[in-house]
Amino acid sequence: MRSFHGDQRHVACVARRRRPADFETLINKKSEANAFQNVRRGRERFAAFAIDPYAPLQAADLAWFEENIEKRHVLGHNLGLADARYAASVGEEEHGRTVRLLANEVLRFALLAAAVIGALEMLPEFLPRPTPLADPEASA
Repeated sequence: MRSFHGDQRHVACVARRRRPADFETLINKKSEANAFQNVRRGRERFAAFAIDPYAPLQAADLAWFEENIEKRHVLGHNLGLADARYAASVGEEEHGRTVRLLANEVLRFALLAAAVIGALEMLPEFLPRPTPLADPEASA
């Protein structure tokens, strides 16, 4: 998750270069800090720059991805115990119940995150800039 979050923050920097004049009103440091740990907030941040970081995901994969971002929060901050926020967001875990993370879920999350990151890296700002070829006649 940390790598995924970092990559999205990097794309926010690209957006900053695209529209520097109004970047601060669209994305400020405080709101940018963890906006990408939530699909809705991440999409809101990028919408002003015509970027949907989750476009490569099908609806079912996106819903699963969102749920597992919430699961990461519970595992990382609550020692695996579902809190009221998590229970409300996924609608199936009871408050105080241990949330489990299975190996196949980790793999699926990594594959979906890689799809999102791969699409973001294909933005023109991330592609290598072409270097002009030397003119053979100019060196003669």
